[in-house]
Amino acid sequence: MIKVGNIESVSTSRVQVTAGINKKKFTSLIDEKQWTAKEFHDRWKSKYGFSMKYNNFMELLNNKVNWKLVYAFAIAEMLEININELFIFNTGE
Repeated sequence: MIKVGNIESVSTSRVQVTAGINKKKFTSLIDEKQWTAKEFHDRWKSKYGFSMKYNNFMELLNNKVNWKLVYAFAIAEMLEININELFIFNTGE
């Protein structure tokens, strides 16, 4: 246990935490809007001012890189869905 002032912290074993998009759900949602992934990417970039290239965007969709929370929220907002319905959070437990 570590104590700093009135704050106490207990050290626990490390847990592998991951988060990723449910690609099947994402694909279904953009299909409903009749958008391709490229069209979605272009609209998403334009609306939120992101400078992400399409190839990097596809790496995100394939969960090959770590997600930034702002990207996840922006995608959920564009698709008019709660972030918890589109992204999978796994604590490894």
